[in-house]
Amino acid sequence: MKQIFATIFVGMVVALFAGPLQSFAQTADTVWVPASPEGNITNFINGDTTSTGARNNPNRVYQLYDDSVYYYTGGTYNGIVVNGYHLTIIAPTPAPGHYPPEINPMIHNDGSITYHFIEDYQGSITLKNLYIQGVRPDEATGGSYAIQLSGDTNSVISADSCVFDGWYFRAIGGAGTHNSYYFSNCKFMNGTDPGGQFDGQVWGILSGAIADTVSFTDNTFFCNNSYLLMLSGTALCRYLDFNHNTVFLGVVNPLWLFQAVNANITNNIFYGTFAGGAIPAEIVGGWYDTDGQPPAVISLDTLSTVGSLYNLTEADRHINVIDNAYYWPKQLTDFYTHWNDSVTTAKADSEIITPPVWMNSRTAAMFGDKQMWPNFDSSGNVEVDPQFPSSAMGQVDSLVQYVYLDRANQLGTYNWWYIPEVNAANGNNGPYPGVWPLPWSLAYTNSSLMQASTDGKPLGDLNWFPSQLPLPVQQLPKTVPTKFALSNNYPNPFNPTTTVKVTLAKSGVASLRVYNVLGQLVKVVDQGYKPAGSYVYNINMDQFASGVYFYSLQQGPNIITKKMLLLK
Repeated sequence: MKQIFATIFVGMVVALFAGPLQSFAQTADTVWVPASPEGNITNFINGDTTSTGARNNPNRVYQLYDDSVYYYTGGTYNGIVVNGYHLTIIAPTPAPGHYPPEINPMIHNDGSITYHFIEDYQGSITLKNLYIQGVRPDEATGGSYAIQLSGDTNSVISADSCVFDGWYFRAIGGAGTHNSYYFSNCKFMNGTDPGGQFDGQVWGILSGAIADTVSFTDNTFFCNNSYLLMLSGTALCRYLDFNHNTVFLGVVNPLWLFQAVNANITNNIFYGTFAGGAIPAEIVGGWYDTDGQPPAVISLDTLSTVGSLYNLTEADRHINVIDNAYYWPKQLTDFYTHWNDSVTTAKADSEIITPPVWMNSRTAAMFGDKQMWPNFDSSGNVEVDPQFPSSAMGQVDSLVQYVYLDRANQLGTYNWWYIPEVNAANGNNGPYPGVWPLPWSLAYTNSSLMQASTDGKPLGDLNWFPSQLPLPVQQLPKTVPTKFALSNNYPNPFNPTTTVKVTLAKSGVASLRVYNVLGQLVKVVDQGYKPAGSYVYNINMDQFASGVYFYSLQQGPNIITKKMLLLK
């Protein structure tokens, strides 16, 4: 009877927390978007409607040509408008010597641009193999959002192998409830703005918004001013997975997650983050934290308003901060020393810079209090220099210069974004256009980190070590499936890997997720657009404790959930 109840319970939780993925009756088809004469992707996609304004096919896949340039345009804020359909834009994986399609803002006749590439009112988004540029063709700071959600509900935002370059305010974010976000194998770079250290964010949702699942796996964050992940005010994220990412340089908090509920921050590298530090007035004023705490990479607080709003207690929280590496380069630490040595006694209370730390004392005390926070685990985190290659290290000097000018109130128009040499040689002053392949690398050489992750692989983004990338899915020879199906896992019981087969009778967004016996999401095996067909997944549960788990396949309204047993 308990087993039956558990199965029903998990099925209900999956339906509640995962949220129904949007589905439309029409079978998906593929349309190639022309790249000439000007490659106006906005007009092409927005105009793909019938005479009544309905989408010709709400499940259409828009395919872009590699080695091509596209432009987006529109009103002040709205580029491509998603309202009641699933937007899928993909491109082939670039072969050697070729580059992915680059999507740029178009300068209007009055000199303005459209600020948001995609404005999502209601609908899911899938992007793959795109280079999405926010910097204007005249090299000025440009687009504010690559993807802006405006009150969506039950939407799934997914991007794989994309570059988000030069989005000066925030690459992805917005409002809405029960939306989910999945980003894998992406590069988020040059999120900078000389006008504000709090611009240059990557992902964030507004106060009152709810995200069901946020997953960032095998991504690189390169030269971004501000928050990589941000929960504003009373925003709630039910489950966060930040795993195998490389974070290289930043000015303020990389993570604004004080009231995180269920979060795994594992196997990442944080290098030169929170480089701006904090002066006394900022610490007292709570600019970056509260309670007079110093600037910290990892900072948590009690649930306060979020707990009362959603009936959550501190014991409900599950936070893992495990096997991460962090480091601040010598150029930066020397700057703090020289700056503070030069501050006169009279100005010490206003100009002394407090350097960043890995974890502040309030957060450390929470991890140490197992009675109040029984499900907090912070272990295996080390301060180690990864020894990144010289192709990227020149940016450290640019960042130090930015911090110096900012603290000296001399910032002006100085921007520390990465400018490829090929552009600089031509007199350009910004990262437009994008360069492919990326002319920098973060394939570090410190051998102590090569097997330091929970899965025995290198820390950080595994794309810098391609042979180490996981191979969780294998598409079987193409057939025409007749049903939506999920196999029993084999072996079962297992330790630590098991295999399942998935069959999709139609193309569309699908997810395979793992839940514990409490119905809490613990692992996203796969998520995104999948052509109809059969797939085999190898599920690795090495970092989880022995016990019963449930794996769930979902596509549109269809959900299948089965039980598996991990025995170590």
